[in-house]
Amino acid sequence: MLDFILVRSIFVLIFGFAAAYFRPAGEEWWSAALVGGAIAGFAIFVETRVARVNLKRLIGMAGGLLVGLFCAGLVSLVLGRLGAEASRNLHCVQIVCLLLLVYVGAVTGAAKGELLNLGAFGGVFGTETDIRHNHKILDTSVIIDGRIADIADTGFLDGVLVIPQFV
Repeated sequence: MLDFILVRSIFVLIFGFAAAYFRPAGEEWWSAALVGGAIAGFAIFVETRVARVNLKRLIGMAGGLLVGLFCAGLVSLVLGRLGAEASRNLHCVQIVCLLLLVYVGAVTGAAKGELLNLGAFGGVFGTETDIRHNHKILDTSVIIDGRIADIADTGFLDGVLVIPQFV
């Protein structure tokens, strides 16, 4: 845990120094470093939130984000053809459409991500599959016979041996 804190602190410092070094002309170095550190802090916040999301939801969100970007590009293309004289207002509308459609696409994709069947990808995402337990329920005659203990010792049986309480 301490390693993560150290690496993240170094990341924030390097990002702040880089922002101060590559600051725009006329900008104070401390304000650029502060903005760089804030951006790095936001990136760390997003990284910790994404780490908690399961794979299905993450793939759904990425797909929805791409669909939202595609739709925003189409809307921006159409709006760009409509009016060239109101360029300042048009750019504002295009940015709002971009943000709105990307957000709606990502949220919808994340909500519908649970419906994805990751097994259809040929086992690439094998860690997300449901693990089914193979239970073997034993009866009194099997236990009394005693041979099941010898078979279980050999490791021939897979799964879990279950003995009901009434036995």
